[in-house]
Amino acid sequence: MLINFGILNLTPDSFSDGAENNCNLDFFLQKAKNLINTGFDVIDIGAESTRPGADIITQKQEWSRLKDFLLNYNLSKPLSLDSSKPETIKNALYHSSSIHYINDVTGLQNPDLLYQVAEHAESFVKLIGMHSKGGVPPSLKASEIPDDFYDAEGGLEEDLRRFFDESIKACKKFSIDESRLILDLGLGFGKNLKHSLELIELIPKIKSEFGLPIMLGASRKSFLRLWKDKSEADWSELDRWTEEYNSLGVRAGAEYLRSHNKIC
Repeated sequence: MLINFGILNLTPDSFSDGAENNCNLDFFLQKAKNLINTGFDVIDIGAESTRPGADIITQKQEWSRLKDFLLNYNLSKPLSLDSSKPETIKNALYHSSSIHYINDVTGLQNPDLLYQVAEHAESFVKLIGMHSKGGVPPSLKASEIPDDFYDAEGGLEEDLRRFFDESIKACKKFSIDESRLILDLGLGFGKNLKHSLELIELIPKIKSEFGLPIMLGASRKSFLRLWKDKSEADWSELDRWTEEYNSLGVRAGAEYLRSHNKIC
């Protein structure tokens, strides 16, 4: 079954929809309703931008952006919390029963984060671990990453295998069952156009290797402009290209999609 995550950035500086005048509770709650009405199954909330070059914020700043939304969210669809800060995750799980997913862009390898999940998350809460290379937030844009970026690791496929193997081992140390895990291939995090297209071919191999579902987060990423050989594009074009890329991914076996907009 395909599950669509709708992105809701509780931030002033995210690359596509961050704006200072958007940062109020009514705006965020209304946007969550709009995403649900559009057909999203899960609302993915994040309070820290991970666009290339974004500033890293403190746990206190992150929680201050999340708290009011979590205390006032009462819609029917579950939430996914996009955070890598252990204390934020602990607070969020304590204050909200709507959180059914923890989305960790650092790949579920931080013992402090896994401890909080093991201690405070119900067994139905699933964990999303994202592959990356080159830092989070990314230090390089897609256009700046060389084709041989993974050669020293034995190629992209081998790096994915090693990375996810470490994630699974780390979770096992905290008795977190593998059945709760989802693997995010990390589009936009250390991948250029060549790597992003290669990921489509690798989906069946990674699924076969680990027996776990795959998530794609291609939405509005810069590699889409490179794919279509466009230097400029508006959001509607990027959303259309996102859907096109996602369709390839779903045919290859991806079961989770994370997008800003759902156009079909």
